[in-house]
Amino acid sequence: MGNFSDIIIADVHEGEKIGEAETPSEKWPTLEARNLDSITLSTLYCSITNKKYSNEIQSSFQLAGGDQYEGPWVFLIPELVMNSYAELDTSKIKEIAQVWVATDEMQLWELPEAMELIAQLKEHACKAKEARKAMFLWYML
Repeated sequence: MGNFSDIIIADVHEGEKIGEAETPSEKWPTLEARNLDSITLSTLYCSITNKKYSNEIQSSFQLAGGDQYEGPWVFLIPELVMNSYAELDTSKIKEIAQVWVATDEMQLWELPEAMELIAQLKEHACKAKEARKAMFLWYML
């Protein structure tokens, strides 16, 4: 079944407000997606940077809002991760997507949808950087 997930651009201190919002996409710029969480976004970061995955990367996503027990959960995407998305070379999207979909976390994804999502994440991260804002992962089961 998977989860519902959004990537939201907002001020770094708005995590709690995002978690309280019934429909965050009505207030903040939002990239709607499914089946993303801090692990899949961390593995994308590793696919972009050629770094080995570690729990340290995933645990750097800080809970910023929502209900920690029941959800939805709102995590601040680390600036290092957001910057890797914004700065990735678009000519390497297919190569990065191939590495990403080969991970255990992405085994249900097809290459074309992963490529499309990477391109969208890059665009969204660029918008966040231009606006001097943060990106948040909002998700619920």
